[in-house]
Amino acid sequence: MLSLIPKQAPLVFMSLFFIGLVAGFSTDMLFSKKMDKLVACNHEFDLHEEESCHCFPWGELKEQWRHCSSSRGILCLSLSLFLFKIITEELGPSIWNWIRVTLVIVSSTALFIVSTVPDHFLEEHLWKHVVRNHVPRVFLWTFGTLLLMHLLLNHLQLEVWLQKKQFIVLLVACLVGLIPESGPHT
Repeated sequence: MLSLIPKQAPLVFMSLFFIGLVAGFSTDMLFSKKMDKLVACNHEFDLHEEESCHCFPWGELKEQWRHCSSSRGILCLSLSLFLFKIITEELGPSIWNWIRVTLVIVSSTALFIVSTVPDHFLEEHLWKHVVRNHVPRVFLWTFGTLLLMHLLLNHLQLEVWLQKKQFIVLLVACLVGLIPESGPHT
């Protein structure tokens, strides 16, 4: 929409935003009591009680690095190598643009977090949850999508058909977006 109708697209986005707000508020007002009885809170979060949270244990940083866990070592080494390759222009775009700057900022932030968080957060939340659960899922979805697009565009020559049938492509994209729990975010 931004490339086909750039002047109308922001108006469409804002209209859809307000329609979504009104529809969500109305749905909550009309059905919240009925839904609370029907749906039990069944989430996958591991909740546990902790006496206190020391997000940046400055006094313990030296000790954490003296007895460095394998999770901290692997994550820090991987992030450091990734950041080094981005800065030396071995990875990413060939010029310094917003993509390269964003990669450097995000990688630096991730390296800072991995370097400073307590072992509990690193082991339980970052390593066991994010790295083991989400990274493989996002990688497989991204790889599968890129492979499928490569096969469709290079071997079936769908480019001309896609350019001629843009409304059908938009309709299919909207229908795929309606599928519950589709994509790597599940």
